[in-house]
Amino acid sequence: MSGRDDHSLELTQCPECDALAEVLARFTLASTEGLVEHVRVTCLNKHGFVMPAERLVPERLVAEPSQRHQARARRRRD
Repeated sequence: MSGRDDHSLELTQCPECDALAEVLARFTLASTEGLVEHVRVTCLNKHGFVMPAERLVPERLVAEPSQRHQARARRRRD
């Protein structure tokens, strides 16, 4: 666990559309290199993922919607 209580909201960014997303669950899965922390995430656009926790965008870096749109446009141009 990340030191959060069970009632706190953990936000991140959707890996598919960059929309605001919520971390619904944290758990570990076995791998050939030991246990790996994973998260279940769903975004405002209803995309859902199970992914390694290390791929989360930290809450402090989650952009405002207009900034996400601008960042996506910059990535497309590059």
